[in-house]
Amino acid sequence: VNDVFYANTHCIQTSGSNLSRLFIVSNDCVSSTGTGVLFGSNLGGAGTWGAVVRDNIIYGNGAWGIDGNTGTPNPSANDHNAYGANVSGAFTVWLAGTGDVTLSADPFVARTGGNFALNSTVGGGAALKGVGFPGTIPNAGAGVMDIGALQSGTGAATASANSSYVQ
Repeated sequence: VNDVFYANTHCIQTSGSNLSRLFIVSNDCVSSTGTGVLFGSNLGGAGTWGAVVRDNIIYGNGAWGIDGNTGTPNPSANDHNAYGANVSGAFTVWLAGTGDVTLSADPFVARTGGNFALNSTVGGGAALKGVGFPGTIPNAGAGVMDIGALQSGTGAATASANSSYVQ
């Protein structure tokens, strides 16, 4: 939750079988040489909870954004993720999510310089401001979340992604 993974082989990689209760929430998964998020096997078996993949920026990776591998994707929640410039495409063996955003421009102020704040570029960072889950922050009455690890502060809530998480 709320991490920046930059220039790795894979940002996040799982192994094992029948993983359950896996949370990948509000991260920036950027510029990996391989796949952004690589699931090594089934996500949840019969009766298991699966995974929550929500509010992540998955951008500029050398293969897929998300690769469900040969396993069967069983996300409990897969929504409000942003994909762009992943060499092989946004995802494979995975499901499109509600509220997903397709990026046509780099969303970061200066990714190669280590500044992962959202820029104001149309089709980039501007497309991610105020569109994260859950929309208006519950019990706050105002404010909305950005997609990604860092909040822009322009219309975003002061609460962290953890405190606004609703399942």
